[in-house]
Amino acid sequence: MAVLCRRYPAVLDGEAGAYGVTFPDLPGVVAMGETVEETLSNAVDALADAAVEMNGALPEPTPLEKVRLPEGALAITSVPLLKLTGKARRANLTLDEGVLAFIDA
Repeated sequence: MAVLCRRYPAVLDGEAGAYGVTFPDLPGVVAMGETVEETLSNAVDALADAAVEMNGALPEPTPLEKVRLPEGALAITSVPLLKLTGKARRANLTLDEGVLAFIDA
């Protein structure tokens, strides 16, 4: 079965009101936001945009444990890149209402 989601390491830096994310594997791909949550959400979009621009030819992500926290950075996290297959699947499922609210947001 193909992997449908890869996670890319991301370095978070900044301060309250002005955060940024960079991707060690993808120089030039960045995201910004006023909060950590907004910044990480924007990072998901930036990663998806990079995948489109590169016709899906992104390098394999470096394992998170091999990424070093640069001096002055706040944290290292990972950002998901969902691989769409182009095939629709119908699913009947029950979700926690908090999960559903997150998906809707």
